[in-house]
Amino acid sequence: MQQLRLVSLSAVLALLIWVVADYSLTDTAKLQLRLEPNAASHDMRVIVDDLTLLNCEAVVTGKRAVVNALRVKQPILATISVGVRSSGNTQLDLVESLRHTSGDLAQVIVQEVDPPTLPVRVDRDKTVMMPLEVRPGSLEYEGPIVVKTTDTRVPISEVTVTISELEYEQLAPEDRRVVLNLDNLLGTSQRGVPSEDIVPLPNIVGGYTVHLNPDAVLIEYQLAEQLQEMTISAVPIKIEASPDIFNSYRVEVRDAGTILTQPVTIRARAEVLDRVRNDDDYRITGVIELTAADKDTSGQYREFTPRFNLPPGVKLASAPEPIEFRLVPVETEPATP
Repeated sequence: MQQLRLVSLSAVLALLIWVVADYSLTDTAKLQLRLEPNAASHDMRVIVDDLTLLNCEAVVTGKRAVVNALRVKQPILATISVGVRSSGNTQLDLVESLRHTSGDLAQVIVQEVDPPTLPVRVDRDKTVMMPLEVRPGSLEYEGPIVVKTTDTRVPISEVTVTISELEYEQLAPEDRRVVLNLDNLLGTSQRGVPSEDIVPLPNIVGGYTVHLNPDAVLIEYQLAEQLQEMTISAVPIKIEASPDIFNSYRVEVRDAGTILTQPVTIRARAEVLDRVRNDDDYRITGVIELTAADKDTSGQYREFTPRFNLPPGVKLASAPEPIEFRLVPVETEPATP
């Protein structure tokens, strides 16, 4: 029995010696790590463009039991703190960073890291005011387009934009604006009547995603009616003047073959154009008005632009062509004695 006790005691002592030796002896190992950069400041962002670089290999030294435990846990998640610094590109010294990390690696000494550095980008948000540019596109409007806030209905021309500092620096000055294209938003709206719509603002500036305040606006507008064009080959043009001008002068057109008519292209709704074709009340005529001042330049050829009397809902598609003529005094016969 005594001998059995001695054998048991020897076994216990051997186990204790092994355990003590295991915890007191040091070991060196090469471990696989998975890095997790962490910004030291809440307003910073740390960006790693090449995510494969987050997987690295480290040589560590520590107590044998700790090192053996780390071998089992591979890959080991290692959080590294990125201190406060300006926005831009930087290289992190991984040996230095890992020596100050918490967690599993805090119990060992990091000797080497492969690769030794980690390229990162430090970025922050920047809040600026940018002009709001409204682009009507191919749509035609009657009157101005008015942009207002959705709640207070106050006219607005600028928007608060929150954007990455690095992306903001990449923007050309002409791109630092919020562009609202109305073609896709208002194309199906009713035409010819005053309208208003709340439309979202695009959260893209110069190709970069941003945060906007406000993120929607109220648009007041009136889409022009859909008009068709028609050309009238010969619209008569008459000259209006006081009787003393007509009694004392005659009109002489520079081109002797020119008749006082002009082709005119008009725009209107289809039903209005049909009335112009068939209804005398919708007949279009042109007028050139002469005044007493025109007598002072009699004998000289001048260009006179006619004014056309247009029915309601009809517009000229182009500016009228001027007509060149002069006033020539009428020769009067001497009175008979």
